[in-house]
Amino acid sequence: MDTEVATIFRLADLLNMYTNRLEQFGIDTSKRLNSTHLKDRILAAIPDLEAHKQGRDVLLIFNEDIGKAIKQALASNYDDEAIILSKAAKIVRKDMMETNTSFKGFFETDCQKKSVPQSLKTLIGMILGGPNIETQSGNFIEAQCTLTIAQLLQFNFSVRRRKESSMQSSHSTDREPPLPTYLGLLIHAETRKRGLVDKLYDLGLSISYDRIMQLSTALGNSICESFNTENVVCPAKLRNGLFTTAAIDNIDHNPSSTTAQGSLHGTAISIFQHPVKEGDGFERLIPPIALSAARYEHLKPLPESYTVVPPVVLPKEKSEIPLLNGSLVADGTSISSALNLEYRYF
Repeated sequence: MDTEVATIFRLADLLNMYTNRLEQFGIDTSKRLNSTHLKDRILAAIPDLEAHKQGRDVLLIFNEDIGKAIKQALASNYDDEAIILSKAAKIVRKDMMETNTSFKGFFETDCQKKSVPQSLKTLIGMILGGPNIETQSGNFIEAQCTLTIAQLLQFNFSVRRRKESSMQSSHSTDREPPLPTYLGLLIHAETRKRGLVDKLYDLGLSISYDRIMQLSTALGNSICESFNTENVVCPAKLRNGLFTTAAIDNIDHNPSSTTAQGSLHGTAISIFQHPVKEGDGFERLIPPIALSAARYEHLKPLPESYTVVPPVVLPKEKSEIPLLNGSLVADGTSISSALNLEYRYF
């Protein structure tokens, strides 16, 4: 036993131990025992023990340990520590309340760092690595752990908690860090399982399935708006200013089947872009998702030119092939440079 720590007994703990001991001996303890009688019997049996009242508790302590108990209470003032924690929580919560972030349809560079206040990151970093600046680590994994915890706190943060009877958790779309949004979209894209997404949402790790559907609709409307602006339908990843080719082929599965359920006839289109030395083109303008993504919307229609396919009539006249001046056989000297140019991105 540490001689610097005073031996203090709570009367309530002694009463519980006494009751359990009586039950072990088979004595009926259905009626509540009188704690005052137990205290008097203990003090009568141990003269050096004194009773001291502290709030609602009664403490039993030896005469020689009173000084040590007072010294220990002064050294460990838990009220001061609680006040410090309360002040730190108020400071961090104020910064969290003033930090707003929402998903715009894409993840910007350093979006994780910008989505949480610096005070929150500092506090979590000191909890993980220690308050001493010399113990702080620049390790990337530890830095990502700090950002992960900070984003989850920011995501589950609320100005006012609902009543305890409410079983629904509430998350503000104005404080929606990238991590829970990314996790929700990733899990939905990989599994398409609503139950799994909602389970992560209940754990405070991801946005809800309904929110994913809202963002999916908003993203689709953003792409459709871009298609209508450009009057062309093509993948959003394609860049402007690059030579582009396409290959079209049929997709036939079980063509001998007489039902639509057993067969498939479609068309596959593969699009290729060819970067050049002069540049890799530039990104097309994709409008960010609208602020109205917080509520359900219907998908906007595609451009009319995409839904209307004009008929194609083969020409009756023969096509004229231009004459080629020169030899039709190459000497092969340019093949090596052409291959190097073709594979310079690999």
